[in-house]
Amino acid sequence: MFGLRPRPCPRALDLPTSPCRRGSALPRTPILLVAALLLAGAYAVAAARLGPVLFPRSARPAATSGNTSEMATLRAVEAILTSVQAAVQAEQLDKARTILDQAVARFPRDQMLHLARADLLIRLAYPDSRQSIPDSDTQALIREAYDSQLRALEIGPRSPELEFAAGSMARSLGDLDAAIAHFNAAQQADRSNASYPLNLAQVLLVREELDQAKAHAAVAVSLDPDLANAWGMLAEIALRQSEPRLATQHIEKAVALQPTEIAWRHLQARAFNRLAQAEQALASLDALKVEDRYSRLCLQLAGESFGLLRQPEQALARYEEALAWGASDPEIVLDAALWAERVGQRARALELATRARAAGLEGADRVIERLSRTENPGG
Repeated sequence: MFGLRPRPCPRALDLPTSPCRRGSALPRTPILLVAALLLAGAYAVAAARLGPVLFPRSARPAATSGNTSEMATLRAVEAILTSVQAAVQAEQLDKARTILDQAVARFPRDQMLHLARADLLIRLAYPDSRQSIPDSDTQALIREAYDSQLRALEIGPRSPELEFAAGSMARSLGDLDAAIAHFNAAQQADRSNASYPLNLAQVLLVREELDQAKAHAAVAVSLDPDLANAWGMLAEIALRQSEPRLATQHIEKAVALQPTEIAWRHLQARAFNRLAQAEQALASLDALKVEDRYSRLCLQLAGESFGLLRQPEQALARYEEALAWGASDPEIVLDAALWAERVGQRARALELATRARAAGLEGADRVIERLSRTENPGG
């Protein structure tokens, strides 16, 4: 009906990552993933519910230049959104924005128009691969979209779908308090949708509120046992709460559901390493495709496993395999240098550290300095 179909948006962090928690990130869902999916549907849903009440064809005349009503007629909304759709299809997004800006100024109490404006602003925030805009501009556009979404919620009705979309926007803006409030509202309004407690759990996990995050993730899997993200989140929480054995049980379910998902294998390897079950950890990592097995994180986890097995030579061999395969990340090269130093291959370590520095990694300087000292025994 309305013709505005949101584009897929770039990905947002659902879980924090840090050097001290390698591999802690779960598979990331797109920023406003649910917003992107639901906003388009929300227009039709709300129109179906509200059309007979808010936009009766016989109760109000079509909008004219002299009409000062704060709510547009159905005919006016259709005309506005048809113009917006035409501008979008012609890739004239600025024109589409002008149309909607003028429309919401003229009809400030029309929920449909505010929702359409929020949708369009997300399109502007995330142009296609042929274009790029500064992060500051992206955030400003998301902020405007969120403001429009809040206005639509204020006008009502406050459906769980619209609360959820607003929560996704708030999370992408880093406003976790608002995101929690919106996700809570969505969950309270509809307790049958597993996405609501799942996303609430994700935000709580970012805030390190582990017990609450675990409770909501458990609700999510009770509603949808095939929700791999929820099992992965429960595994992450178990690891953070020093329960690696429980983590292996949860992550086993996620792996069974999505055996090729990289993050699940990383989590599984971390849990096995925490249990000193290094061979199982290596088996988890070796189940990945070659290009994923030779990522820096995967190599670090494998190095940790070989360290537990007291096989530093095998750790270096794994790094050498990665370099021979074509891994060129200077961080990987420097990690390989450190393993070479550890097993006493000083010349190889210096060669690798020098290569890392030539690639622009300033952190290699101290390693090169240490290896270059004549008194350095090389081990």
